[in-house]
Amino acid sequence: MSHKTAAHPAVLPFTNALLIIACARRGGTGGTGARFNWIFFVLISSLCLYQILYTTHSPQTGTFPGSTLCTRIFMASELILLRNQQPEIRRLGQTRPPSSMSFWERIKMSTSLVMSPRHIGFSTQVTSPHIRTTPPNVTRLQFITSGLKWMCFYYLLLDITCLVCHAYPMYGEGGLSFSECGWLWRTTIWMQIFGVSAVMSMGYTAASLVGVALGINRPQDWPPYFGSLKDAYTVRNVWGRVWHQMMRKFVTAHGSAAADILHLPKGKFRTYFQLYVAFFVSGILHMAGDYMFLQNFAGVSLQFFLLQGIAITFEDALIGVAKRTGLANSSPLARAVGFCWVFVWFTLSTPYWAEPVLLAGGFNASSPDVSLVQYLWKGQWKVSKGVFL
Repeated sequence: MSHKTAAHPAVLPFTNALLIIACARRGGTGGTGARFNWIFFVLISSLCLYQILYTTHSPQTGTFPGSTLCTRIFMASELILLRNQQPEIRRLGQTRPPSSMSFWERIKMSTSLVMSPRHIGFSTQVTSPHIRTTPPNVTRLQFITSGLKWMCFYYLLLDITCLVCHAYPMYGEGGLSFSECGWLWRTTIWMQIFGVSAVMSMGYTAASLVGVALGINRPQDWPPYFGSLKDAYTVRNVWGRVWHQMMRKFVTAHGSAAADILHLPKGKFRTYFQLYVAFFVSGILHMAGDYMFLQNFAGVSLQFFLLQGIAITFEDALIGVAKRTGLANSSPLARAVGFCWVFVWFTLSTPYWAEPVLLAGGFNASSPDVSLVQYLWKGQWKVSKGVFL
């Protein structure tokens, strides 16, 4: 590890700029020009791969840098290499084709597109039921006030979940594995899940508050980051409606492209093939995060995400059998069974995914060193890491 140089902080913004320019060129958002746009993809992927494989970063940032860099590669593939296989991208309500716009207009449009992985405000945006929307009658002041309240909630959620996790050796560097602590303690992984979602939500909400407060965006340009927990009664819903959909555009684009290359006809086989390709892509980019943090291939992100596809296939089969026998319905009892299944599945599968990074110190390094909740409770700001129950 010592022979590797530190990751350069300018690589991500620079590759963003390259992707914006590539999208702004004629054809970058769906046209016939930009014949040499593939050069931009080569540059972006080369820079990102070098960073992932040959540099290191601060442990405090966890697996985020590697996953983000790999995400940029797949976004570039979607917006550059696969662009001609997809519908032309326009802003909602836009009648002029991008090819008739000035280069500066396309730069501004492409910047909005690259900065919004869910393509919000564009003809290709992720829509309901996969994401929730911000109601059209929400004013700027209402949005900011609500956002500040949610920021406080997310901070407290993160603070509490971190305190709980620090009490157990599964989350400490060089601690015990989940299997050594027993099956019951696997349920504590939900503290980690909610803590991670709080971190993501805080970053997204902070960005939305800045954008709306400065008048750069409308409240409707920032739909909620996560879906509703009331939809989490199937694994398919968890990944397709409840969890953030920031990767949905490019993982599904690669699934469709792979199916087209193999000339798979429309039907169940093609649908499940695309599902597994989507999880494969997600597994690869999370594996990049594991590698850049661990500096080895001990991470199991690829296996974890492929397991999600297997779980969805299994539950689809059960639901299909239940429908044919007249047992499936949307009653409260059926939903309750679904919630129990989801709870058990992620209680069993998520520790398997998280354990290599946790034991390498990923949680200790990335979690806050001070705690407001602990101060109010014990009068102590400093968090004691590595002191277990």
